[in-house]
Amino acid sequence: MLRNLKKNINRNSFFLVTSRVIITIALVIRFFVDKTNIYMIDNQGIWGIIIFTIFLLTAITLFGIKWFAHKYSLFLDIIVLYVAIYLTHDINSDIYLFLYLPVIVFLDNSRIRESILVLSCILTIYLGLSLLMLYKFDYKNFHYLYIARNIIVRMFFISFIALAFILFNFKNRINIKLKNTLLNKSKKAIIAVDNYGNITSINEIAAKFLGFSIEELATKKITEIYQNYEEAKKVKEKLKIEGPIDNYRTKLKTKQGKLKSINLDALMLNDLGDSVGFFYNQNVSKNEKLIEAWKIIFGQHSDNNDNLLFEIAKQVVEIFANDYSMENVFCCIAILEKNLLKLHTIFPDEAKRAVLNQIKEVNITGDSKIGVIGKAAKTGEIQVVSNTYDCEDCISIEGLDARSMIAVPLKSRDEIIGVLSISHPEGNYFNNSDVQNVKTIGHFAEVAVNKKLSNRRFIRLSEGLVNINETITKAVSYREVEAEILNIICEAFGCDIVTIHIYNNEFVFPFSMTGVNDVKRIREEEPMTKSSVPYRVLKAKKPIFSEDVLNSPIFKSSFNRREKVESAFATRLIFNQQIQGVFFLSFRTKHRFTKNEKKYLSLYSFSLARSLYELKLKDKLTTRSVTMTALSETFIKLNTQIDFEGFDQDVLENLKNIIDFDRGSLQLIERNRNRVLVDTHGCKKDEYSDYLLRQIEDDHLLQKVFNGQKTYFIEDVLKDHDWVSTNFTSKVKSWICIPIIARNTPIGLITLDFFEQFRHNDFILGVLTSYGTFLSQVMENNRLLKERKGHIEDLEEAEALAIRGLLYGEDIHYSANKLSAAKTFSDYLIKTSENFDKKQLDRINRISTNIKGFLDILEANISNIKPPVPVIFNIAKVLDQVISGMAKTKGVIIKNPHKDDNFIVNGYRRQIIQVFRVVIHNAIKALEGDGTIWIKIKKTNIKSNSYISVDIEDNGYGIPREKQAGLFEMKTPNMSKKSFGLGLGWTFYFLESYGGSIKFVSEEGQNTVFTINIPSTFSEDLNNRINNIGSKESY
Repeated sequence: MLRNLKKNINRNSFFLVTSRVIITIALVIRFFVDKTNIYMIDNQGIWGIIIFTIFLLTAITLFGIKWFAHKYSLFLDIIVLYVAIYLTHDINSDIYLFLYLPVIVFLDNSRIRESILVLSCILTIYLGLSLLMLYKFDYKNFHYLYIARNIIVRMFFISFIALAFILFNFKNRINIKLKNTLLNKSKKAIIAVDNYGNITSINEIAAKFLGFSIEELATKKITEIYQNYEEAKKVKEKLKIEGPIDNYRTKLKTKQGKLKSINLDALMLNDLGDSVGFFYNQNVSKNEKLIEAWKIIFGQHSDNNDNLLFEIAKQVVEIFANDYSMENVFCCIAILEKNLLKLHTIFPDEAKRAVLNQIKEVNITGDSKIGVIGKAAKTGEIQVVSNTYDCEDCISIEGLDARSMIAVPLKSRDEIIGVLSISHPEGNYFNNSDVQNVKTIGHFAEVAVNKKLSNRRFIRLSEGLVNINETITKAVSYREVEAEILNIICEAFGCDIVTIHIYNNEFVFPFSMTGVNDVKRIREEEPMTKSSVPYRVLKAKKPIFSEDVLNSPIFKSSFNRREKVESAFATRLIFNQQIQGVFFLSFRTKHRFTKNEKKYLSLYSFSLARSLYELKLKDKLTTRSVTMTALSETFIKLNTQIDFEGFDQDVLENLKNIIDFDRGSLQLIERNRNRVLVDTHGCKKDEYSDYLLRQIEDDHLLQKVFNGQKTYFIEDVLKDHDWVSTNFTSKVKSWICIPIIARNTPIGLITLDFFEQFRHNDFILGVLTSYGTFLSQVMENNRLLKERKGHIEDLEEAEALAIRGLLYGEDIHYSANKLSAAKTFSDYLIKTSENFDKKQLDRINRISTNIKGFLDILEANISNIKPPVPVIFNIAKVLDQVISGMAKTKGVIIKNPHKDDNFIVNGYRRQIIQVFRVVIHNAIKALEGDGTIWIKIKKTNIKSNSYISVDIEDNGYGIPREKQAGLFEMKTPNMSKKSFGLGLGWTFYFLESYGGSIKFVSEEGQNTVFTINIPSTFSEDLNNRINNIGSKESY
């Protein structure tokens, strides 16, 4: 306790301790002497609280907490003192303040700011009291005015004395600061120590000094800064005798109690000839400059991985040679690459550099002498040689006469990458401090290299993740991009990767990449067993990082020493709460997984799991799209077969291709015709057909499906009590049966026998159900087509009659396109595959209704055909009307510059309109939704007759040469095509009979031009010829 008391008294101002002790004694005396005022506070123990607080403050000052005493005790002292004065109602008791005020104001040299704050508090209290007294003053009682006067006098008296002392002391501080500012050349860590041991920071830039903060130094004596009091005394005596000291080497006790060798500069501080202390600063030429230079190196980045260490080496040597103040010290760095030491060095002498160039590299694998640097590179230990002349195995790798040498190996991830060498021509030149400094510099080089390598690896890892995600986004299936993804992973982790495997759900190795040519694939397949890697990884549930696979319980059975695999990583690929597979990497050398690598391996695993999941969905959607396209084509094909009477072998093959199952059998059973189409595997077709037909008649599942008219699915036949196993069904594991229903009556069945267990699949069931529904619709539609077969012949006759009566002038193409609407059914089917059954039935009924309605219209209008009447009209206006009716076609532009011109003719206006409509409509179809049509009209004379010539040009693909010869031939109507084929044929024969003409110029890949010549006048001979157009003889 006495030692603690002495320490705290030394640490705090003597006046501070003395004043608190005096105040405490004074208050105790007043407590016992003036008891009258004490009892005025109604015996509530307030005085006891005050006395206890004063004693507490004194104890804190002597034995207590340094931080509390310095920060808050001054203000607490003032508050307690004035509370005591107020409670005793004795204003004149402020005489005690005179005992305390000098201590507050002149605490020490560093407390001017706090002293001013305390003084301000005191004056504020005095001012408040004087104002209170003046407020209570009246003319009957002058007591309050007397008190106010005394307070104001004391206030001015205290202020004057305090201000005088402050100014005097501040002048002293300014003198000291001005003197030492001139001496402060380095602007680094300047500390001033007065004769009482109080230490002050002269230069406010310095925040730390030798491990101690400024606030901590302010409470320490010199004996604590130096190793002992004798060292501090030696510095003082040396200052008095020799004056300023430069580069004084001594030792320092750091905050952790460790000794640190430092260099100090010291100078005595004088004030008017009297010594007030001395200042010293740390020699920063070795340490701080070196650290600043390393900060710059750490901030740099090199893109060339091969030159990374050479870049660091150059920076190390330059810093050491330029900033490390050792005379005639030479430095070099030897880079270890493939057992060869390549040198990089800086010497202040060109001649010495020339000598160095003679030795480029040294092989350290041979038995010959390898020198100090080679030994450090080979053993990985620091080599210190005090005299190379006494060492037989030592050679100077720099080719210089170096007697003292230090060689520090540089390591990166436990691998030696080079050696830092320091040499001097004198023997026994380096001490232990120098060895530690060189070791520290070597550590800086290691950190710099490792940081740059880590940054580069981090960049590679992050870029790899971006590249994987971009590759996956563009991919349609995983097999298309598997090699690219594995290459990205291999580049991200370096060339020491042996293999990368991604197990699929069947736990084999379908996706693998070998990073080293001399290492074969581990396995082509690995089944899901308890000893397999996938099984163990799935059981582990967490990512597995193994730096030594031969001692790993997960991997030890999968590798041996011949496969040269040292480290491995494996994790489950999980996405959407489903296991997509296992991701596995193996490394040729022992690989230490960093935090960044572990983080990015997790991100890679997530991306791969997501990609496998999404790409499987894409594959499934692609498969479904192809399947539904094939299904649509089949529907269209069957729908156009008018003579389709039932199932045939093509239907069975088509259905088999759509479902695409490998092991099993498929049957189509037609009940009304007592016929079975079977695609068997190892069964006799006839016997199996007879067996199935018997099952329909018996009380079997097939009969139940007929009666219930709904799909029946058995996932496991062994667990279904209705299933009866026979010789034909002994291999069956799962079974599906779908009824084919027409007019609410079952007419057949589709059955599938799976020889491997088939799990519930909505897609397959939907396809089969839709196929069965459509087969029933096709059969029903064909029945209706047979009933209306006679109407087709009537339709051909109606067409001939219509041509003769020119009835088809406006309706022929519209009606024909209605019949070709079935071709668009495939697109419609793909979009509505989930609601396939009902909508397909509605579509077939609608087509049947349209056909019937069209035939009825033709039948009703045949008797109303009337001969046409010639009229006078404007060809330009007619063309403008036709173009306006077709202008809504998307992507096609029709340019007609003659819409306001006058080209008058006398003829059949309605039929001429149809001619233009046919030609323009064909031009639009040729453009396929993208192109331009130009209209040109002019008057011309042909054989002394006046004509209006119309050119209709499009920039389509042209008419194939093989189709040009028969372009204007009349064709027999065919319901399976888009139109009846009568448009251009009818146009040609009409214009020929009308006295005009139509011709075209076209080549494949170029524009097509149709030229129509129309007579300007009309004659009776022309009328007679037109009436014979529709006759069969004219065909």
